[in-house]
Amino acid sequence: MSRTVRTGFIRALACGALLLALALAACNETTVHHGPTGAINLQGKSTQVNSASIIEYPVPQNDGYPYDLAQGSDGNIWVTGHFSPEDIYNVPTINRLTDTATLTPFSMSEVGQNPDGITAGPDGNLWFTIPKYNFIGQITPAGKITKFMLPSNGGPLDIVTGKDGNLWFTEPGNNSIGRITPAGKITEFPLPVAASFPDQITVGPDGAVWFTENYRNFVGRITADGKISEFAIPVVGRGLYGITVGPDKNLWITDIGNNCLWRMSTKGVTQQFPLPTSQPRSPYGIITGPDGNLWFTENTNNAVARMTPQGELTEFGLSHLGSGPLHIIVGSDGNLWFTEVGQYAIGRITPPKS
Repeated sequence: MSRTVRTGFIRALACGALLLALALAACNETTVHHGPTGAINLQGKSTQVNSASIIEYPVPQNDGYPYDLAQGSDGNIWVTGHFSPEDIYNVPTINRLTDTATLTPFSMSEVGQNPDGITAGPDGNLWFTIPKYNFIGQITPAGKITKFMLPSNGGPLDIVTGKDGNLWFTEPGNNSIGRITPAGKITEFPLPVAASFPDQITVGPDGAVWFTENYRNFVGRITADGKISEFAIPVVGRGLYGITVGPDKNLWITDIGNNCLWRMSTKGVTQQFPLPTSQPRSPYGIITGPDGNLWFTENTNNAVARMTPQGELTEFGLSHLGSGPLHIIVGSDGNLWFTEVGQYAIGRITPPKS
């Protein structure tokens, strides 16, 4: 490995460690000063890259940087926010974003309650995780927040609505997968191997819940009744992160440590798709786009990328160095929306028509 690639790889790992630390960190301040309330009209900057239209909307830094996103049943996008060093309010938020870029923040009740993963629930509400404080949150479209404390120190990260009508979430703190009913009943399912670090989670093409194991480079599967299976990625190391179902009905996984994507069948058969090595890409969030391709963020390459199911790659550079794109979803408007943790921004990309 050349010195340039090695340096870039170390930076990528450092970036991943920083993001994890921010997700789990608590603030020692005890005084709560609530941040802005009411609607904030975001002003976007437009660019054209490889026939795609990109708009980036900076958010007020005193509202914290955007982290994860989910498309709500109310037609809006919901965004979790972590407070930044410049945050004069010190209170993280859950934010509602309209398709006209109007942002409404809803403050958490205590300092340090940094929300992480978020998903649309089966009850019409949004559900999210609070890693440090060990609870699952529910927020209504009107902004009312309800908390459900976990029975253990699970440190929940990502969350998804399962086919069974319950919410499923990863718990790296106690090496488990958790399930919560819309009524708030919680069940935890320990993984068979210690220190697996379950991270991102999705519903598979077979109706089971699938998740990445960041510390072991395994992909896990759990059925509605709690039966767990694990499938190895054929490389040594760690770094698996995002996971989604591709247009080909396989699982697609981002691998930060090996600078690649993986395709995995529901039987565990894998194929690797390396990314360019001129600079480590650090692929994080991944989703199937409205055009039938895979879309993912390249955190250290300041780009959003598209890969066809056959492996053809196109990269769409963002307008700022250090933008740090992280999570990505498909909005109800047919565009892709993503967060930029390095630039305190929310981005929207309209795929090329051809």
